[in-house]
Amino acid sequence: MKRFLLLDGLRGIAAFLVMSYHLWRLAPGFQIWVDFFFVLSGFVLAPKLCMSNPVSPRTFLMGRVKRIYPALLPLFFILIITTKYTPISKHLDKLGTHHPSIISYLAAFFLLQTFYAPLIVVSPALWSLSAELLANIIAAFFRSKKAILYFIVVGLLFEVFGSFIDLELRQKIYPIEYLIAIGRVLVGFNLGLLLRLGEDTRPKNFKIKKLALILTLLLTVHFLCSVNITAIFFAAPIFYLLLMEITKINENTFPPWFSKLCAYLGRVSYGIYIWHSIVIKLAIQVFILKVSGLHLSGFLNHFFSGAVELTLVLLACEISNRYFEGPLMRYLERRFNM
Repeated sequence: MKRFLLLDGLRGIAAFLVMSYHLWRLAPGFQIWVDFFFVLSGFVLAPKLCMSNPVSPRTFLMGRVKRIYPALLPLFFILIITTKYTPISKHLDKLGTHHPSIISYLAAFFLLQTFYAPLIVVSPALWSLSAELLANIIAAFFRSKKAILYFIVVGLLFEVFGSFIDLELRQKIYPIEYLIAIGRVLVGFNLGLLLRLGEDTRPKNFKIKKLALILTLLLTVHFLCSVNITAIFFAAPIFYLLLMEITKINENTFPPWFSKLCAYLGRVSYGIYIWHSIVIKLAIQVFILKVSGLHLSGFLNHFFSGAVELTLVLLACEISNRYFEGPLMRYLERRFNM
């Protein structure tokens, strides 16, 4: 299966931008990068789902389990131990942080956030992983081009209806309130599938002016989201256009250092995405700023917290991958042929 180095690099940058949004409480426009992950996921998984040699639904879903859950096991182990059975829990109490029950932790681990919104407080970044898993399950069984187009339309309807419910009921009906989230992932993921399906029929010539126009549209949506969050509905179609143009670039001309950087960013992107919330919650808010008594303000606070966050997240990624995810994934592959 062809690997796109630029998309790997962009995946890492997108994960960093989402982390920055949560760390520094940045403008709502940074949320659009979650839609980038949805479109990219559909694009990357399309060969297994709906191209020349698709795998069976069971094989596809077992592969998703193997990819997603080995990284979540150490994440939730640390989260439960530190917030339930260590002195850190006392400092979380002082911050007024909500303590989920063990049942809530288990439900969040199995990525049920899309269906029960209160689970999002366990680890906020995982809501999109929950939504994406739902899209994976649907795509495993409905993968024809007609089905892809159908679910894009369904996703658009969910976005419109979900935004109405959200505005009118103010998130009081939990099974309904995240129709917006489900709509975003259905649109984004299926646009990614559609993009990959038509890859061989499109012109291959890359145009810098077209890329500049797409980036301008992306920045426009980014700023519009600060005015009205419903502008985020335009994010997935724009990322569809962005991926279409970027995949035309000849990557053979890249210098070796740039190719290695893109590959590294792609490798750590998933880890950055899932680990950054727990590092912000435990390391930044509790240990560094509360336990140590360190007081910083303005730019120094942003710079210091950002540097510590990135360092700890990358360290967590490497330790988890080397000593847990990697060995567990290899075991699952040998034992169950996943």
